[in-house]
Amino acid sequence: MFREEEFFAGPRPDIVQASTAAARKKLIAKLEGDAPALFAAYRAGLREVDGTNAFVRSGVRYPLCGVGRVNLFALFAEAARSLVSKRGRVGQILPSGIVSDDSTKLFFQDVIEKRQLVSFFDFENREGIFGAVHRSFKFGILTLAGKRPPSTEAEFVFFATRVDHVKDADRRFTLSAEDIALLNPTTKTCPIFRSRRDAEITKAVYRKVPVMTASGWNLTLRRLLNSADDSGNFLDAPGDGRLPLYEGKYFHHYEHRWATSEAGRERSLNDAERLDPGTFTQTRHWYPADDALARFGVGWLHSWVFAWRDIARSTDERTFIAAVVPSLAVPDTAKVMFVPDEFLALFTAFVASVGSFPFDFIARQKTGGTHMSGFIVEQLPVFAPARYQSDTLWSRGMPLREWLTSRVLELTYTAWDLEPFAATSATKARRSAGIVNAASSFAASSTRHSSTSTASLATTPTTSWRPSQSSVKTTRRFTASTAPSASSSRRTTRSRRPRRRASHTERRSIRCPPHAGASHGVFAG
Repeated sequence: MFREEEFFAGPRPDIVQASTAAARKKLIAKLEGDAPALFAAYRAGLREVDGTNAFVRSGVRYPLCGVGRVNLFALFAEAARSLVSKRGRVGQILPSGIVSDDSTKLFFQDVIEKRQLVSFFDFENREGIFGAVHRSFKFGILTLAGKRPPSTEAEFVFFATRVDHVKDADRRFTLSAEDIALLNPTTKTCPIFRSRRDAEITKAVYRKVPVMTASGWNLTLRRLLNSADDSGNFLDAPGDGRLPLYEGKYFHHYEHRWATSEAGRERSLNDAERLDPGTFTQTRHWYPADDALARFGVGWLHSWVFAWRDIARSTDERTFIAAVVPSLAVPDTAKVMFVPDEFLALFTAFVASVGSFPFDFIARQKTGGTHMSGFIVEQLPVFAPARYQSDTLWSRGMPLREWLTSRVLELTYTAWDLEPFAATSATKARRSAGIVNAASSFAASSTRHSSTSTASLATTPTTSWRPSQSSVKTTRRFTASTAPSASSSRRTTRSRRPRRRASHTERRSIRCPPHAGASHGVFAG
């Protein structure tokens, strides 16, 4: 791949430092008149890369690895495999993505189906196995055979930091072709297990819980905006008809106001700012609302969307980081999910499911690099919608969806910009559960406070956004990587109890951020 940033790093650093890809393209175009020699070298570099890609993608020499985003290590692996005799073996030291990346899935699928994989031992360079290589680099020893018996299983070790870890029985495990098809039915790439026990737990989960694409939710997973192709529409200031460009760094687990931009730099929000439900995240760029609505708002009639961060690591406190965000302008640093209208009443239950520890545990086993790609997410296990219609095991007569809805909104709805999300969830939950008292209280609050509709989001206040007092406690709990327990939810609920004694129905209803002039507020939804 030809990288303009690398090519111009020496001769023209100003091109590298351009704020957007569109601005960089304009500077490069000017070189034809200002610096013709550099422009000619740039064009020659492009031609060389294009010619190499044409050869590789022809399908003659590299039918499995010459597709998608081509990497040299994958081509090297396929070339070596083609040279092995039926009785021979080949071993290679390659980046770990050879068994887990989407771009190499066809190669790995073919190797597994033909039972040619002998072993793959994955290493982190943390202890300096290769002194000249960065300590965070991950590589693996791939061993292939020309031909093996059909019943043969491959051996795996992951996250080894020393050679003797390969001999550790707790780290070393086997997976059959059937196991890999169970765990990653779509791509048939390899999951990343730290131990034999992790592998057994994960396989047990997949035998009982369907993957997301087969769960019945009928979700649509997609990337909305491309930071390069759509950067020409990125705007530097808010205004009428503009949506905040919600990058992945602005939200976190159950928190859509994780960070804000100030004077061109990002910073975390402090507790005082999070206490104010009228404070909103100031994004670095904005996007035309009419374009976003024309492209993404045709089948999705809401001003909010559920997004997850693209950048993810299995070594962080949380691997799958997602939140409801108040904008349809989401670039490729995050991906989004659209849920059919028929399941909106259960969507808070889905949010709780993907925000749970078990879900994150499985996500860690699937993340070999630094990206939570869509092909990983669609193969993660989630319960079917019908599961949330049944009663809880701990509160007789309480539907699981109702028990989860109040708690998810308590964690999520911490500022007025997500009022449309709370209103939708409340309305759908009320219709589904028959809660009538919710409507009057929520309607009264909506009269006192202007709702953030799709149109009003285009003129979102330019102040930075943060949560109320109880959500500050919630933020601390999640940054410490702890799950929301029933007791912590009850503590948070009590901290938002209204001045008058709430009825039993209201105590089970949806809590919203406090309005101006009141220290607490409960809006039955």
